[in-house]
Formats: sequence, structure tokens, C-alpha cells
Amino acid sequence: MNIRTHLFKRLDNISLPPLVPWAILYCLGIVFESYCHAAFYLIFSMALSCASLGISLLKKRGWSHFFLWACAFFIGALALANSRMPAHDSIVRLTRSVKQTVQVKGIVITEPAVLDKKISFVLGVSGLKKGGLFYKVSGGLLVQCYQKLDLDYGDELILEGSLHMPFAFLSNKGTGAVLSVKKSGSVERIGTRKGSRLKHLSLDLKRRLKNTISSSLGAFSAMILEGILLGEQGAKMRPVREMMVRTGTWHIMVVSGSHTALLAFIFLLFFKAIRIPRLARFLLTITFLIAYCFLTGSSGPVVRATVMTIVILFSYLIERNPIFYNGLALAALFILFFDPSALFNIGFQLSFLSVFFIVWLFPIINGIFKLSYFSVSLCAWIGTAPLLAGVFGSFSLITVPANMVIVPLAMLVVTSGFVLAVLGSFSLCLATLISWPVAASVEFFILLLLKINSLFCSLPFAFYEFPGIPKWLVFGLYILIFSIFARHKYFLSFYLKYKR
Repeated sequence: MNIRTHLFKRLDNISLPPLVPWAILYCLGIVFESYCHAAFYLIFSMALSCASLGISLLKKRGWSHFFLWACAFFIGALALANSRMPAHDSIVRLTRSVKQTVQVKGIVITEPAVLDKKISFVLGVSGLKKGGLFYKVSGGLLVQCYQKLDLDYGDELILEGSLHMPFAFLSNKGTGAVLSVKKSGSVERIGTRKGSRLKHLSLDLKRRLKNTISSSLGAFSAMILEGILLGEQGAKMRPVREMMVRTGTWHIMVVSGSHTALLAFIFLLFFKAIRIPRLARFLLTITFLIAYCFLTGSSGPVVRATVMTIVILFSYLIERNPIFYNGLALAALFILFFDPSALFNIGFQLSFLSVFFIVWLFPIINGIFKLSYFSVSLCAWIGTAPLLAGVFGSFSLITVPANMVIVPLAMLVVTSGFVLAVLGSFSLCLATLISWPVAASVEFFILLLLKINSLFCSLPFAFYEFPGIPKWLVFGLYILIFSIFARHKYFLSFYLKYKR
């Protein structure tokens, strides 16, 4: 049997869920394009050719699989190339690497982030004036304004500042140019409440939640609860972040797939406790997750996490494991179709890695230890430790026991904080009536969570810090992990036989 015949015979016998290879190759195509920067029309012609050959050879399954999967690869590359192509009137086409003084007109399309000395936001530009000439332009512009301003999403502004291409560390902000507005620059507000009405609604709800939290709790506890519930990450959170990264528990402070999964678990547990039928409690949980997405301002990470969690809930509702893998692949494809660059977001990577490894490794690990809670924490740690080591330069040996204690405490913080924030957002009077016992509970749980986390962090040999490891080594560690567990059935059966 020659190599080609053997290859296509193996392709015929592949038993992966249908969407899994599509999602993997789609992601590989995005990675390929991020490094190679191939021409858009070349990738398009390759994708079209592979699709045509795959459809025309449907009777020959091996060839058909090969060309259709190759098509998925080129479609991924095409999606990233398309997202990077500026429109004919894009502001990027008028921006040079050197700074140039311009006037721009546009609408604030993100929630402004207030830092110590500046305010930062993305402006959806509609016009640009340079050298006495006015240009009609489009696209996103990252604005860094060094003035004390009270700006909001939907404000229409005319700004004067220095326009330039972004630096490397700003290249992932979803914009193609940067406008720096100094203290001497001109800022004129010519309109308000522009943009999406749904976005305005979600941001208004988020502000009500923040007002309730800040009025009910102390400044420090309010900052922690806003980080856990709303994903607010201010500069004052840096010491807490460093401590929790060392223990591998920082994920509870980031609104990611694991975070929304925690909320979904709380909702499902509550609805089950009040004896709501299974189908109804899953649908109610999905409804509440969508509402939570709006309450937190519908930011990109929250939307991605909500989509992934909803797809996973549908998979559990059907109760079929292959469907679960398909659901996970479908969530990735759905997110990356609209935003291919999300693949390089650390939150996106950690969310999918942790969920995948929990589902894949849990039967193996739990078959050995027979402790479900411990097994889930261990699976998540195995799946995320190499990536965390590569990004943060920290390797924690106490992640599993720390998460076994911290995650239940985080559930108590989320539950009590969510009750306080939501009730207060609908009725300030109601929040006042219940503020003392609920707020006291939130304060206590937050203090306990941080104290225990600090205790774990102070243990000898708890963590190791080092310069970030290279990407090829991270990739190699994941290959090693897959190699070790690939034949898990044989190892597990041998262990259980020896144990008996």
C-alpha cells in the first residue's frame, strides 16, 4: 500500500465530530495569515479552488475531505486578511508613520477608559481635515486624550491632535491609527446619544450596577466586586492581579468562558432548587446570561464568553459528548467569523483551553482519583498552565488546591454581589433595605477570598517566576500533553486492572 492510498484510507476512517477539524483548520489559517501576510486575492482563489474540487469529488471521500478541509484553512486566512484590508475611504490610507496635526470628526463607539493622566476610547470617524483640505473617511481611530473630560459612548466630537500609526503594543486594539490629543488640543462635543440604542441600554444598566455597588460597599470591596462581576480592571487592581496570577486564580477576576460558566452553574443550581423542569431551567439560564451580557456593557470579551457558554449549555441539554465538541467548535467558528483577531486574545485562548481540557481529561483523571471537584481543577490546570507560563512568566504549583478553595468563595461573592447589584439597579429603595446584611456578606466573602489567596501565595515553593517562555516551547508542551493522554484508555485500563 503506497503512502497516498494509506493517507486517504485514514481520512475515510476519521471519527472526529464534523465541525472540529473545520474549526482547527480555520484557526490554523488565521495563524498562517498572521505570519505570512499573503495577498487577499491569492487566498481567495485558493479557497475557491479547494471548495470547487471538494464538491466535485464528493464521491471520493478521501480527496473530498482533503480539499474541503484545505478550503476551511484558506477561509480562516481569508477572514483575517479581509479584516485587515482598509476600505477605500479608510483613515488608515491617509495616515503616515510620522505624526501629523489634523482635525477629525466622529462618534465615540467604545466606553471611555479613564486612566491617571488620560482618557482612551475608540472613535468611529466620519471626516478628517488636514492641510486645509477635508476628507470623508471611515474606520476606527484610537484616541488618547490628555485632558480631564466627561465623555460617554455615543458622543459626537470634533478633535484636534497628532495622527500617527499605532505602536506595536497598540496594534491589537482593533484600530488602524492613533490620535493623540494633548492638553492644548481642541475638543468640541457637537452631539450626544448617537450610536446603537442597545449599546446605550446596556451601558446605562452597567452604570446603575456600578452606582449600586459603589454606594453599598467600601471603595476597595467595590473595586473587587466590579472586577469580578463587570470585568472592570483599573490600575489599582495590579497588586491583586499579581497575587492571584501567582496562585492561578486570576481567572475569577476576568469575565471569560469560565466566569460565565460559573454564573450558569449558579443559575442552574438555583432553578433546580426551586424545582423548575430541566428544559425550562436551561432556557431561563440562557436568558439570564444574555441579560448579564447587557448588564456588563456588552464588551467583546463578555460577548465571546456568553456565546461560548450558551453553545455549551445546548450541548449539555442534548447530553451527547460528540455534540459537545461540535458545540465548542461552533462557538469558536461563530466568534472568529466576526472577529478573526480574537484568536490571539488571551481570554479567548484560556476559555476554550480550560473547557476543552476539562471535558477531554475529566474521564481519565476522575477514573484515577475518584474526586470530581479535584479532577475538574486538575484538568483546567493541565490545560492552561503552559499558556499562563508563556504569557505571564509564572508557574504555580498550588493552582489546584487554591482553586478548590477560592472558586467556591468566588461563587459566594458572585451570588451575593449579583443579588445586591441587580436589586439595587431596579430599585434603590429596595437596595437600601437589604444593603446592610447583603453588603456585609459581600465584604466578608471578598476579605476571606483575598486572605486565603494571600495565604496560598505565601506558602514555600508555591510558584516560580521567570521570563516568558517562547511560543514554540508553549506549543511543544501542548504536543507533549496530548501525546501523554492520547492513549488514555490503555493507561487507565492498566491502572484499574492493577489496582483491583
